[in-house]
Amino acid sequence: MEEESRSREGFADRGTLPDGSLIPRGQPGAVLTDVARARENTVRLATGGTVDTLCVHGDTPGAVTLAREVRAMLDALERPPEPLGDSALRLVLPEAVDRRQAREALCALPGVLDAVITESHACVYFDPATPPEAPALVLTRLRVMPVTPVERPLLRIRVRYDGEDLPKVAAHAGLSVEEVVRRHTAREYTVRCVGFLPGFAYLGEVDASIACPRLATPRTRVPALAVGIAGERTGVYPFASPGGWNLVGTALDFTAFDPKHGAVMQLGDRVRFEREDP
Repeated sequence: MEEESRSREGFADRGTLPDGSLIPRGQPGAVLTDVARARENTVRLATGGTVDTLCVHGDTPGAVTLAREVRAMLDALERPPEPLGDSALRLVLPEAVDRRQAREALCALPGVLDAVITESHACVYFDPATPPEAPALVLTRLRVMPVTPVERPLLRIRVRYDGEDLPKVAAHAGLSVEEVVRRHTAREYTVRCVGFLPGFAYLGEVDASIACPRLATPRTRVPALAVGIAGERTGVYPFASPGGWNLVGTALDFTAFDPKHGAVMQLGDRVRFEREDP
């Protein structure tokens, strides 16, 4: 009974003979140091139903890198892409992944035409004749690999706090209007995703005390450059459009979308709002 209860262990960094036994150390192919081969071995072992755990030996050259790749491959296998027709895939976006790096890495895959990053997903668009091999692995690899911090530019946006929903946001928070404005301007925001309208950047997170649900019934028209709050996000409407965000102010001397270069605010950019008195 004790033997039967033991976990079946596989080794991602070891080659095997046709009968499934390990190639004896010292023989060619016994130790796998190539990342691609270890990755293939991981898929074979993880999907073959013969092992419960996967290990990497600490004395294998490059063991740390191999272990990260094995972990990334296992995560990718757990969350396979969801097909969206025959020319797109939707993948769960790991929270810890840098969104701009994720988009750049996905767009670099052969056959990929574009990648769109949303709050919690990445959508990859590709030529049906050449679908990308492993977009899920790209995202999980970004999550487990060491991140090199990239200092994004800081964009300062002057705001006149004259939004018609500002008193409602204050009442919802149990704060004065002045305090809501202070907390909205006190925080540095990061562009989480860009969508809804060309150049519309979802910025997070607002101070939890001033988070406010979207309007139950969206307005048929929100003026261009209106600054709003929706849940834990804040942002600037680049154009006049329908919308359900709580309007707290108006951005001054700001262009959110450039016809030649696209959205002014890009994934990962840093944003601060500065109060401009009337």
